[in-house]
Amino acid sequence: MEEDDPPTIAYLLEHMATQSARMARYAEFVEQAYRAEAQGSAARLRLEAAAKGTPLASKLGRIRFMAEGADFLPLGGAEVTNTFTFNGPATGAFSGSGNAATGDINALYQTQAPQVASEQLAKLIALLDADPGVDGGAKNDVAKASEAPTKSTVQKVLDWFKVVSEGGKLASSTIAAAPTIIDTLHKVLPHLPG
Repeated sequence: MEEDDPPTIAYLLEHMATQSARMARYAEFVEQAYRAEAQGSAARLRLEAAAKGTPLASKLGRIRFMAEGADFLPLGGAEVTNTFTFNGPATGAFSGSGNAATGDINALYQTQAPQVASEQLAKLIALLDADPGVDGGAKNDVAKASEAPTKSTVQKVLDWFKVVSEGGKLASSTIAAAPTIIDTLHKVLPHLPG
């Protein structure tokens, strides 16, 4: 408390921040010094770095957030809108509370992946039935995959579809209608049983 040399004070405070989990009184000194420094200052940054991994680190973070974030925090009953975007299949449960004016959550559970694959393969079968260029063996493979979709059966269908569509062996109407089906099959593929 009686030190006058600024570099020595900084060194001592950094030491105290690092050791604050071992000595509660250190945390009090560091917090007091942290509050006295300007927002975004090098001294604050050094103290935050020194306190990393200690309970003091979260306390300093709260101080910083409350001081620097107060300008954008909605207070006094303001309406808050949260938007969440999930890019890819989701596993688990979603929940929320309060009134929601709008919103949709589409979550694909692993247990639903075979059902989704089966539905998409049934749509593909309907497309292939209308395509005179598709042989019966390919339709049979798609039908088998639809009955019991697994990673290997669906991958076989996807590989076949890629080859015949790139080779120009499918009708243009089939190629035009299939992208959503194929895209959905690619998304569920990792979630299918072996």
